Amino acid sequence: GGGGGGGVSESAIQSAPTPWETELLTGFDQFCATRQVAARLAHAPRFPPEISTSARLIRRLVDVPFGRPRLRGLLVRCAAFAAGLGMTVLLVYLAVSHEGWAACLAVIFGTLWYICFYAFAQNEYHNLFRTYGLLRAARAETYRRAEQYAALAPEQAAPRLDDPVVRKYTADVLAAGFVHVGDVSPVPFEEADGTYRIFRAPTRGTYLVLNCWARTRSGDETYPYWPMLVDFECQTFFSDGGRVDSLNQRTHDSNISDRPASTRLLTFPKVADPLALYQAHMEAVETVLDETTAMTVRHEPLDLYIRRQEQISEEEHRASARRGYSWRDHIRWYFQLDAKSSDNSK
Repeated sequence: GGGGGGGVSESAIQSAPTPWETELLTGFDQFCATRQVAARLAHAPRFPPEISTSARLIRRLVDVPFGRPRLRGLLVRCAAFAAGLGMTVLLVYLAVSHEGWAACLAVIFGTLWYICFYAFAQNEYHNLFRTYGLLRAARAETYRRAEQYAALAPEQAAPRLDDPVVRKYTADVLAAGFVHVGDVSPVPFEEADGTYRIFRAPTRGTYLVLNCWARTRSGDETYPYWPMLVDFECQTFFSDGGRVDSLNQRTHDSNISDRPASTRLLTFPKVADPLALYQAHMEAVETVLDETTAMTVRHEPLDLYIRRQEQISEEEHRASARRGYSWRDHIRWYFQLDAKSSDNSK
């Protein structure tokens, strides 16, 4: 059962674009391709300057990416910097031994070594020490209370999700055979930053969710998004109480350690399409079915799906109250010890 989703879909989903929408999206595509904005669309645009080729190269040399285990990358770079320092010392020694050519090379090589090492050390110092307080505070804020959710009536959902990006993804998902079962918001509605558009997948009791964010917060300040920021989530629940939960954003921070065997919390940061996320998610579901005795739970009415989300939030809230973000958690995050080796999955 889908909780009467068919009726909701017909009246809540806005399919007719506003007159200027096509031109605006065409202009956005042009900007992505050329970094230029048509004069009629540019009221006061401010775009970050392009990163120079040399700066991009240095960043690539010194940055150890997240989303996969970092220890090997850190060790390789440390070894390279140690070798570079040894080479610089050797060139200085040769220069002192009256090898004139070595003095020039020592200056050039030493300067390059210092620039790269300084950028590397500064970046890793920030990741290891300064980020700890930020992540601890963010974790505490995320789980400071157990969220409550409620389904929106069609007349409530329509103006909230009247957005070109939401329309596009909604049309794509419906065309692929998914069924819209409703739109959900945290309560109280007026304080919610986002709205969740819920779809039933064609098979395996899986749900696909468009997480539609209208604004973000920084302290007491609120900053609106336009178009809305939309990320994607897929969920499949199992008979042992576990779930496969896939996101295309790195937001799976959790204090819960004693999870059912079927639970997989995955991120696919390079996925930019909800249907591609669904495909990656279903591969993980198949793996769980092969490796465990758990069975998938069939689709449920929307109110029961909402109760599941509230239960997840309640469990995270209780776990966070018992045990906050520790240095042990931070070290695991810093080295990405829980990440997969793949570039696409955490």
